Amino acid sequence: MAGKVQITAVEKALLDLLPRRLKVSYGQNVDVQTLGGTDFDDNGQLVLKSPAVRLHFNSAAYGDARDNTKTTQGVDLLFSAFCRHESLRSLAKFRSQTLELVGALSDELAGARLLLEDGSRTEAIGLTGVNQALDVAGPVDQVYALSFTVSGIATFSGINRDPEVH
Repeated sequence: MAGKVQITAVEKALLDLLPRRLKVSYGQNVDVQTLGGTDFDDNGQLVLKSPAVRLHFNSAAYGDARDNTKTTQGVDLLFSAFCRHESLRSLAKFRSQTLELVGALSDELAGARLLLEDGSRTEAIGLTGVNQALDVAGPVDQVYALSFTVSGIATFSGINRDPEVH
């Protein structure tokens, strides 16, 4: 049964899982973090030290879960994982190493059911695409973003559902 899928819980599970798994499947340590301010230079351009994966939460879509209080809903969380592995040999090698990292990450995520902190699991992860990364200057050379969806059941406290509480 799917668990209490919340954005922060899924992000934490990904940050727990991916460094360990990529070390095995990719054959080396990969710096896995959420995308943050230190990943951009003063001009707003994406600059990742490689090999690196940066997770970014994109959006959430909620749907009916047959709960008349609307505190339990199905959810699809869309994430992107920006991948980069630099090679000083050539741009072609740089590109191929980055795409190998995307491939290793794809293998780790496709069909995975994340173990959440509360002991529940998500539904199987679905891959949705790979695109070249974009920043304020346009396409970022040799950085690709793997998009994927994590689905499950989201439960909320419904703290304001009882009008007598106000």
